[in-house]
Amino acid sequence: MKQLYTTAAFLLLLIHTASALTNVSGFINANTTWTLAGAPYIVTGNALLSQGYTLTIDPGVVVKFDNNKALQIDGELIAIGTVSQHIVFTSNQAVPQPGDWAKLHFSDFSTDAVYDAAGNYVSGTIMKYCDVRYGGSLMWGSVDIQQCSPYFNHCRVLDGSWCGINFNGDHLTIDSSSVRNCAKRGIYYQGGHFLMRNDSFSYNLEGAIHVLQAYDGIQSRIVDSYFRWNYGAVSWQNNGLQYVTIKNCAFANNNGPAVVALQGVSDTVICNKFRNNTNGPVIHWNDWANPSAGGVIHNNLIEYNSNAAGPSVFLLGVGSWMDTLFISNNTVRHNSSPGNSCSMYYLLFGGSTRSLQIYNNSFTENDGINFMMLYGPQTNDPSFDFMYLNNNTFFNPACQYELNNNIPYGSPNLLIANNYWGSSNTAYVDGVIYDYFDFANQSVAYYMPILTSPVAVDTACLPFQKPVGMEEFQAIATSKLDLFPNPTNDRFSINFGNVNQPSDGILEIRNSLSELVYREALSNSESNSFILPEANGIYFVRVLTKERIWVGRVVKI
Repeated sequence: MKQLYTTAAFLLLLIHTASALTNVSGFINANTTWTLAGAPYIVTGNALLSQGYTLTIDPGVVVKFDNNKALQIDGELIAIGTVSQHIVFTSNQAVPQPGDWAKLHFSDFSTDAVYDAAGNYVSGTIMKYCDVRYGGSLMWGSVDIQQCSPYFNHCRVLDGSWCGINFNGDHLTIDSSSVRNCAKRGIYYQGGHFLMRNDSFSYNLEGAIHVLQAYDGIQSRIVDSYFRWNYGAVSWQNNGLQYVTIKNCAFANNNGPAVVALQGVSDTVICNKFRNNTNGPVIHWNDWANPSAGGVIHNNLIEYNSNAAGPSVFLLGVGSWMDTLFISNNTVRHNSSPGNSCSMYYLLFGGSTRSLQIYNNSFTENDGINFMMLYGPQTNDPSFDFMYLNNNTFFNPACQYELNNNIPYGSPNLLIANNYWGSSNTAYVDGVIYDYFDFANQSVAYYMPILTSPVAVDTACLPFQKPVGMEEFQAIATSKLDLFPNPTNDRFSINFGNVNQPSDGILEIRNSLSELVYREALSNSESNSFILPEANGIYFVRVLTKERIWVGRVVKI
C-alpha cells in the first residue's frame, strides 16, 4: 500500500509558470486544472496525482515529458478534449522518437469509470480526444493500466517503443480510438474483460491485440473495428481469448502467423471481412496440441488471403472438450495456399459427436494443392459421427483435391452427402475427393447424394458496414522480386524491375518453416544488400508497401 501525502510538509509539487510554460514534478495533492493558458506542461520529474484528488486537463493542452518520465494517476483524471482541440501527451525532445518518455500509469487507486445501464459513460477517469505519442521507454506500454478501469473515447496512442496500452485490470472500454505504429503490440491484455468498438489498429509490429489469461467470466467484445498492416491482429496465450465475440470488423493486409488466433472456448467470429492478409491462416482456432471447445464462425467474407507455407483460411483443432464448432454461411473465395498446402486444415479429435459442423458455406475459386484437409487419430470406432459437412459449395478448379481425407482406416468414415462439388458427375467428384479409394489406409468419404447447383449463402451481414474511419479496402497488387545472386552463400540484393526501390516499405525474410528471421523498414536500410542467416536453406523474401507486395525466394548454400 502506498502512503498518501496530504499535508503541506509533504507537498512536493514544483510548478513554475513563465511565458505560458509550466514545469511539473512530484506529488499533486490538490484538485488541479491544467489550462490552455499554462500550456505546455513539461513533466521534468515523475509526477503523481494522489488518491482522492482530481486532475482536470482542458482541451488543447499539450503535456510534454522529459526522458523516462511518467505521470501516475492514483486519483481521478478528467482529460476531455474536443474534435478540433485534442489533449496531447508527447515527448519534450526537439525531434521526438518512440520511447522518449515512460508512460501514463493508472494505478489500482485511480477512480474507475462508471457507466449507466446502456453502457454510456457517467463519471470517473476518462480520456477523450487525447493523443499519446512517443512513450514506452520503460517497456509495458505508453499507457499502463493496473487493476483499474478508465474509459477511452476518440483517443490515439501512437509511435510507442513498446506496447501502446498495457492493461491488467477489471474492465476496459476503448471506444472510437486508434492504436498504431507501436514497436510491440497495440494492446496487451493481462486480465479482466474488455469492450473494443469503432477502433482501428495499424502498423503494430508484434500484433494489434494480445490477450493473456484475460477471461474473468464475462464476455469480451471486439466490434465495428478494423485492423490493417499489423503482424497478426488478435492473438492469445495462457487461457486468453475465451468467450470473446469478434463482430463486424474488417481485417486487411495483416501479416503473420494468424490474423485471428482464438483459444476456441465459446468464441464467436461473426459478420467480419478478411481481405489481403498474408503468411498465416485467417483464423487459427487453437491447434493440434490443445484442441478447442466449441464456438461459432458465421457469416464472414474471406477473400484474397494467402499463405505460402500453410493454410490461408482456417487452421482448426477441435473435438476434445466435448463441444461443437459451427462454421456456417461464410463466403470463402480467391484465397491462395500455394505449394504442398491447403486452404482449410482441420484436426479432428473425436471428443464429441459432431464436434465440427460445416454447412451453408460457399468455397469457390481458391488455390492450393488441397482446399480442405482433414486429420484425426485412430479411434477404432467406425460408427462414430464426429463431423457434419452438408449443403456447401465446393468449386475450386485450381486445387488438385477439394477434400483430402487423412482420417485413418478403421476410424469413422466421412458422411458428407448433399454438397455441390462443381459437377453432378460422380467420376468428377471421385477425382476431387482423396480417400480410401486413393489410399487404402484412409477412411471412406460417402458423398452421395450430390447437390446439382450451388447453395444459397445467408448474406444477412452484407453489405459489410464500414467501421468508423476505415478506408475502403482495395486488392493489393503482387509482383515478383528478382533476387541476386541466387543461390548465394551470404548476402543478396533486390531488383524491383522498372520500379524504384520503395522508401516506405517493410522487408521481411522467413525460413522454410515460415518463421520470421529478419525484418527491417527499407527507409532504415543504407543499401540494397541484405545478409541471410547462418543456416543454409530456402528463404522467402517479401517487401510490403501500401500499394504493392513483392515476393521472392532465395537459396543459401
